[in-house]
Amino acid sequence: MNAASQAELEYLRERFNGVKRLESPDVVEQRARDAAGWQESVEHWIGAHPHICVAAALAVGVGIGWLVKRR
Repeated sequence: MNAASQAELEYLRERFNGVKRLESPDVVEQRARDAAGWQESVEHWIGAHPHICVAAALAVGVGIGWLVKRR
């Protein structure tokens, strides 16, 4: 094996080890807890501001419709 392929192999091993560490159970559990907190917060905000959510959905729909019709 030449030096270039050896260096590439070491690089790939380091990248794989980095990815493997990110998928450890502790990290996954922490991300799940963080996501659950965000989800609850967003659901609460949407429930507290239904008119703003409907207006935003209407604005997005009108904007997309205008872009489609414009073509």
